[in-house]
Parts: sequence; C-alpha cells; structure tokens
Amino acid sequence: VVAAAAAAAFLLARPAVVGGAPPPSAVASLLVPAAAAAAAAMAATLLWPRFATETLGLHGTVLPSPSCSSDWPALGRVRPLATASIGKRLHHLVAAWQASVGWGKNFQVWLGGARWVYIADLTDGRYLTQRLNPPRAPKIMRWFGELITPRMVFLVGNEEHVKVRKIAHMALLTSATADTVTAAVGDLLLSGTPGSPSGSARSYQGKVLDAAIAAGDPLDLDAWAVDVTLGVMFRVLFSETPPREVVDGTRHAMSEWIDAMSLVTGMPTPAVMSFGARRRIRAAGDWLVDLFEAAVGRRRAAWANGSRPVPPPAGAPEPPEGLDMLDVMLRDRDGGGIYAGDERRLYADLAMYLLGGHDTTVC
Repeated sequence: VVAAAAAAAFLLARPAVVGGAPPPSAVASLLVPAAAAAAAAMAATLLWPRFATETLGLHGTVLPSPSCSSDWPALGRVRPLATASIGKRLHHLVAAWQASVGWGKNFQVWLGGARWVYIADLTDGRYLTQRLNPPRAPKIMRWFGELITPRMVFLVGNEEHVKVRKIAHMALLTSATADTVTAAVGDLLLSGTPGSPSGSARSYQGKVLDAAIAAGDPLDLDAWAVDVTLGVMFRVLFSETPPREVVDGTRHAMSEWIDAMSLVTGMPTPAVMSFGARRRIRAAGDWLVDLFEAAVGRRRAAWANGSRPVPPPAGAPEPPEGLDMLDVMLRDRDGGGIYAGDERRLYADLAMYLLGGHDTTVC
C-alpha cells in the first residue's frame, strides 16, 4: 500500500521533472506528497482494523479490553508488551490483564493493527481445541521457523504434522518415559546429584534451596524452575544429564528465543520492524543446533561402541519401550522417513519439544 501511494505521488508530480534534472522545488513536490501518502497509508493500515471492529462491528464479537495506561490508537499496547518482554515479565503482564477483566473471561488487546484475543473461558477453549487440533495460528507460529527452519512440526501441513507427532509419541507416550520423568524429578529435587541414583547426597537443586533458606536470601524461582525442567527434558530427549554450562547456555538460548518471539509477534509489520529481534532468534537457533549436533554425535558413538542398543529399523514391528526422543527421530531419519535428508528439520523439532516439554514439566 505504501509503495503504491509513493508511486502515485511520483506520477502526479512527474511533469515537473521532465526535460532534465529536477529543481529543488520539483524534488519537494515529489517527496512531500509521497511522504504524506505513505503516512496516510500507514495510519489507515494501523487504525482501520480497530475502527472497523469496535465502531462498525464488522469483525465479530468485541470482547472486554483490560485497563492499561498505554493503549495508543495506532500502536495499541506495543509499548507495555515490549517493556514486559525485555524485563522478562510477560507472564506478569498477561496475568494483570486477565485479572482486570476477571478470571476465566475472554478478552482482547490491540497490537498495532492486529487484534489479539485471549481465550480463558474453559467452554470456549474446549470448543476451539475440538475444531482446531492442534490449535495453530499461522501468522503467529510462522516466526518459530526463524529459529532453525520453517520445516518444523508446528508449521507443516496437517497431514505431515500428524506423522511427525506419531514419531514423537513412540518416545513420549510410554510408561518408560513416565518413569524417567519421575526419577529425574526425584534426583533433581529430593536426593542425589543430577544423574546419580536416588538416595545419595542432597541434590544440587536441593542444595540451592537449602542455601537460600539458611541465608534468608531471595531466590529467583524462574531460573531455579528452568534448571529443574531442563534437567528433566534432557533425560527425556537424550537420556543425558547436562553439565552446568549446558544448562546455563540452554536457559539463555530459550530466554532469548521466547523474549524475541514476543517482540516479533507484537509488531504490526514484523518482517520490516523486527530485524534485531529476528537476529536474536537466529542466534539462539545456532546455539541449539550446535547442542543437538553434539548430542547426535554422542548417540551414534554410543550405538557404535555398544553402550546403547541400536533401535530396530523404522519398518520393524512396534519398537520396544525405552527409546528416547533422539532414538525415534534418528530411527526415522535413517529409515528414509520424514527427517531423511533434512537434519535442520530434526533439530528444529527437538527445539520445539525441548521448549514445550519444559513448559509441561513445570505444570
């Protein structure tokens, strides 16, 4: 729209520049209408959707809007969203919005020219998940593809998505995985150092809690909880206990990824206005790719030296329990399945399961 408006302004002013170099007045006659047209087009892009929705009633139900001191007509709540994201308080902001309209009630906020609707009513939530399974919003989810590759579990078509999920279910929906999670939580929180048998010395995370209590110091529960959940997810995905530096690096990469994603999706024109945030997402992806490449190398070495059994080929009957996520993904890749010839796609899905599994472990 902006480009078309600028072109129209140029054509209207073109007689002033025919026959040689344009005088300053002709340049001004080009720039002023072009700038005015661009500003008008941008204002219409940002203002019209909200006016059409809330004043003219053209775009469905108008939901309650939480109170906020920074709700600008054109940009909406971009400022508080960006501030909360940079300050790592995004969940606090959304919780405050929810509290202002009432718990369990749906609400809406505007970010630029886009309306974001938060579904908190349980009946509406069930209705949506029955109709949209999985519930994927392409406009929002597309930026997950910036991390490593757009060919990942939440961006492929429904048929492929189902196939990818079935591969993961071979590792996730087993009693062996449930036992792994239970043991990992016990080791991390109750007894033993990460990776050691339950019943040995107080765990690392237990010692962190003990020290904070003894000293009367405040504890960063976000960082502490992420350490615990990452310890669980590394056991589920890779059957490994990560060293301290890997936990710290993964926590930082995930934090960068989530914060930058919230900035990108909150911008009215993210492809144009979010270069810095998109660079942060890609940098986090590069770190995770290195992490996953090293894990794949260790797994293939373990298969080769016999310290870990090689999974049966992809065409074999139902695989035995005890396979972790890396086993089933490499089994599919080596058998010519979804991941064959596309290592970055495998890494992108590992990143998504690491993020999603970390969240559900908290729950």
